Amino acid sequence: MLPMILCLIATSLAPADSPADFSGLIGVIIASDDPAVQDDLLRGTLEGLVGRPRLAIPAGWAEAYKKLANSPNAAVRDSAAKLALRFGDPAAFAALRNVAGARSASTETRINAIDSLVGVHDKEFAPILQNLLNDPSVRAAAIRGLGVLENVETPAKILAVYSALSPAERADAIATLSTREAFAKTLLASVEQGTVSKHDFTPAALLALNSYPSPAIKSQVQKIWGTLRPTPVEKKAMIAQLHKDLTPAAIAAADRKRGRAIFAKTCATCHTLFDSGGKIGPELTGSQRNNLDYVLSNVVDPSAVVARDYQVNLVSTTDGRLLSGIVKREDERVLVLQTLNELVTIAKNEIEARKPTSDSIMPEGLLKTLKTDEIRDLIGYLGGPGQVPLDSSTAPEGAR
Repeated sequence: MLPMILCLIATSLAPADSPADFSGLIGVIIASDDPAVQDDLLRGTLEGLVGRPRLAIPAGWAEAYKKLANSPNAAVRDSAAKLALRFGDPAAFAALRNVAGARSASTETRINAIDSLVGVHDKEFAPILQNLLNDPSVRAAAIRGLGVLENVETPAKILAVYSALSPAERADAIATLSTREAFAKTLLASVEQGTVSKHDFTPAALLALNSYPSPAIKSQVQKIWGTLRPTPVEKKAMIAQLHKDLTPAAIAAADRKRGRAIFAKTCATCHTLFDSGGKIGPELTGSQRNNLDYVLSNVVDPSAVVARDYQVNLVSTTDGRLLSGIVKREDERVLVLQTLNELVTIAKNEIEARKPTSDSIMPEGLLKTLKTDEIRDLIGYLGGPGQVPLDSSTAPEGAR
């Protein structure tokens, strides 16, 4: 109970904008030798500072940071470093940059350092992240961080290592290169040149690209993948044809192992089925997944009826990013947006424009990327009674 009370106290004190207001709190933090109390106060202070401008270093901070940075508790060290960054402490910036690049440090420690520096938009950090693209242990975190820190060399640096990336890292790379218009144009050019396979893009990734108002980007997307949004007549015709193809006998003959591999490629980023998958979209295990009419209507025309919790919001930030995702939490200072690959906290004063849409987070055109037998196997897996082993060798091109 005590740590929770201290957290509430810290959260109530932290919003004040004068560094002098933090001196008393800093004294309380260093007066305690209990890591649980220190951690709760630090976390409460950080929570109270979300969405607020950087503050000057308060009195007593140098002594406090020296003690906290040497704590035997990793959570205390991590929270202290994050608070130091919020105060603009140059020693903390230098130390964390060194930690991020230190191969002798643990992967978890390095990723925490990366996330902390990216969280305060340390623009000097971008070249370091670009160098870390050759370090497999922290490469995914570096790729995601480069989406936040604008740097003109980022697209070329990521594309230079693209062939060496794992499928998950390629998804992160595509997400990062879709967050800025200039990046997106370079990404699409790389697809036309053959550097990046068009099969590496999920329908959800294409939805993000197609969110740009740029006619040039929309034209490139259509040129490479065709029309992403079928007309109502086309949707009805597609559903009718699928009903003919997906007879009970055809579904009974489905290769459910292959269907799971296709699900992993096209659906698992957002949906959980049989305790496996993402948490962005609705849980599918208990849905009407063995009802063919229900499945086809939702997959072919996902935006026909969309629950508010799953409607896409387009958010443009003051630093030039375009983010698309669903709102997970919002208050007067911050917006928490679930994008395709991460949970992003955006300060309200960093939002340039925001546009709620009637579109589902699940994009249209998913089945257009699959062959008839792949659709059969996917539907067979979705409607089956339980989990099956994942055989990656049966995955379609781009999922392996």
